[in-house]
Amino acid sequence: MKNIDLSETKPLSLHEIKVYQGFKFCMMNIRKTLLIPLLACCAALAMLLGNAACSGDNKDQLTSTVDSFSTAYFNWRFPAALKYCTPESQQWLVFAASQVNKSDVEALRNKQEGASCKIDNIDFTDDSTATVKVVVSNFLAMDTIGLAPKSIAEKTFRLHAIQRQGTWKIALEGLPN
Repeated sequence: MKNIDLSETKPLSLHEIKVYQGFKFCMMNIRKTLLIPLLACCAALAMLLGNAACSGDNKDQLTSTVDSFSTAYFNWRFPAALKYCTPESQQWLVFAASQVNKSDVEALRNKQEGASCKIDNIDFTDDSTATVKVVVSNFLAMDTIGLAPKSIAEKTFRLHAIQRQGTWKIALEGLPN
């Protein structure tokens, strides 16, 4: 960069100064009027990209929660299923566990393989609520107290899930049936 000596510069005329100030004023107004919409567009684009990136993770987390809950619940591992539920759902898991008797445990032990689950469909009600259709195969269904559990080849269940503080949880309003 070349150093300019003050003696080499020529003074600006009053007209040139006014034109320069008018140009500067005009550019500042243009900048202000364009800057706000430009920033708004950038913010909107960032939010859209952020939501698109999170929605895949959001669905993956929901799928993982439903699969883990279903596998634990339909294999009668109620304490393991509890960590995938809302605190309000605990009463239903405690109730289910209280209905298991010695003959039920024997029937479960005698099974060759445990229950398996497959998520068939996810229906998002909104960003934080979903209904998930789960197909459960090869599980024991509790029957009336005193009767042996029934082996079910396949049955479809609908589970309700809600997102709380960024984590999906199963919201039981009764025992899945």
